[in-house]
Amino acid sequence: MKIYLASNSKGRAEVLTRAHINFEIIPTDVDETRIMNDSHLSVSEKVQRLSLLKTQAGTKTLSQAQLSQAFVIGGDTLFEINNELWGKPIDVDQARARLGQMRNRTGTIWTGLTLFHNNQIITKLSTAQIKLASYSDVEIERYLNTGEPMIAAGNFAIEGYGGPFIQSIRGDYFAIIGLSLVDLNDALHNLGFSVSDFWT
Repeated sequence: MKIYLASNSKGRAEVLTRAHINFEIIPTDVDETRIMNDSHLSVSEKVQRLSLLKTQAGTKTLSQAQLSQAFVIGGDTLFEINNELWGKPIDVDQARARLGQMRNRTGTIWTGLTLFHNNQIITKLSTAQIKLASYSDVEIERYLNTGEPMIAAGNFAIEGYGGPFIQSIRGDYFAIIGLSLVDLNDALHNLGFSVSDFWT
């Protein structure tokens, strides 16, 4: 048995590593445009469908022999603030503007997780509320110079340089990073397994 992480997300890989879970990364590149632009879908539906899309992309890279023993997980994270839904910024100017808008405000992280095993698919959803601190314009520029805002939904990574700019959180910390461990364990339980089966 083996867990495969269908993702290009550094955060999701870090979550699994910290939890001492044995896994292998399957790099995926999916077009999220259609789902993100579908006005008929709610935020929760979008993030869950995106996580499913990435999981399905991951399964396509494995052979039938590998799939018979594989547990493929994919995830996606979106940030909602001021009734706007944000993924990763398209450029530095957008990231700068967003970081300014986020200051002293509260937003919601939405994280979807999809698990595939033996032709069974389980999708989970977790959320967390984040209160941003009162950081300065100088700190925004220095944070932009790290490059981190460009690779994170919501323009910040709580586990990285962005940690000092988070005043408080309410909800699943690991969902903020991009992969809820309790959701992963619940999904595995539904199939008769546990994260402890995959500990290194």
